[in-house]
Amino acid sequence: MSSNQPKKTPKTLPYQPRLASETRPGGSEPAPAPAAPPKRPAAGTTNTAAASLPESLRAPKPRPVDPSSPAYKAASRKYVRTMIAMPILLVTSWVLFDRLARGAEVKTFKETPYSSGEQLPAQQAGGNGGDGGV
Repeated sequence: MSSNQPKKTPKTLPYQPRLASETRPGGSEPAPAPAAPPKRPAAGTTNTAAASLPESLRAPKPRPVDPSSPAYKAASRKYVRTMIAMPILLVTSWVLFDRLARGAEVKTFKETPYSSGEQLPAQQAGGNGGDGGV
């Protein structure tokens, strides 16, 4: 190893983007057009593969839901309670985590001079409750 040899730098190849309409790199024929997406069966037609299955392997037909049934109402109340409680739970948990693990300050209300049982200014001046002194 001699230090007299210059370091070889890698050669960069020029980049030229090609369009789909241009020819392929190895030949003179144009690039093929993209294939059309597969056709879907028309709405309202039945799936013949599902019809060929025996009844025991087919998915059960959904039963109609009665919104006035007691079971539906109980499930609805449970769902609504969960949807209301989840944001409250998440925010409360985050605030407590912020206080305990990250050391954030506990927010407190500013104490007003009247919150500790002191009298209001009208009561201190001998006023009689704001009836105009009549």
